[in-house]
Amino acid sequence: MVLLIVLVFSVVEAQDLEPRSLSPAPVGLNFLVAGYFYTSGNILLDPAMPIEGLDAKLHTLVGAYVRTIDFFGMPSKVNLIIPYSTGKWSGEVYDRGSSVTRNGIGDPSVSLSVNIIGNQAQEISNFRNNQKDFNLGIAMRVRVPIGQYDETKLINLGTNRWTLKTSIGASYNVSKWVFELHLNSWFFTKNNEFWNGNKLEQSPMFSGQAHVIYTFKQGLWGAISYGLVNGGSTTLNDIEKDDDLLSERVGAVLVVPLFPRNSLKFVASSGISARYGAKFTTFGITYQYSWF
Repeated sequence: MVLLIVLVFSVVEAQDLEPRSLSPAPVGLNFLVAGYFYTSGNILLDPAMPIEGLDAKLHTLVGAYVRTIDFFGMPSKVNLIIPYSTGKWSGEVYDRGSSVTRNGIGDPSVSLSVNIIGNQAQEISNFRNNQKDFNLGIAMRVRVPIGQYDETKLINLGTNRWTLKTSIGASYNVSKWVFELHLNSWFFTKNNEFWNGNKLEQSPMFSGQAHVIYTFKQGLWGAISYGLVNGGSTTLNDIEKDDDLLSERVGAVLVVPLFPRNSLKFVASSGISARYGAKFTTFGITYQYSWF
């Protein structure tokens, strides 16, 4: 099991491809994760922003802690993720060329995932011998609006609003293969301090992901993924905008064990189509240490 990693903006994060994010693990396992991601392209921070021809280059460092727990007999995970980013954005705002740089902390997130069908909560001594072929899990993630934000600036690393993500995911194991399907929903509170004193609202956003995973040997696995995002139209000062997001992505992941309790995860993904949405390419690497 390798920790899911998220980026710093709600639209970007909704397109993050996350194989094995709901995979069960033995109770009492801890993970510390440090990651680096490079993202370039149309990194749309918010569909309501009046930016044309947006091009950005974003470097993100991520620190995270995860613990597996027994949640009323069901295997579960709780985690905390904190991102730090530095990047440069360029584009046209009201037909005028402009570029800005930002450095700072994005909105952190906390989450709980629970396996409700399939594996039961077990200690490590019993876990490997009691695996189920089919698992169904649910998850909830909350992004806390304490990242860098200034309402006088059009581009910020924080969002100044709460975000709730709900997920349901199913997986089926066949020998060394795992097939997964995830359905996600995003809900946003109002931002009453949007750029230049405006009020921003956003309707729910939905995404689906399909993953095919192959395990070469214990701890060494790879995955290919497809994701689709739709919804999330905005309302600015009570005026609705026709800017529903619609975008598709593909991605690949490779996890390589280094030595006991240590591993590296390599990530690559790219947008293949977008309507009012972010279309960008991401490369990343994370280091993970685990212990009981």
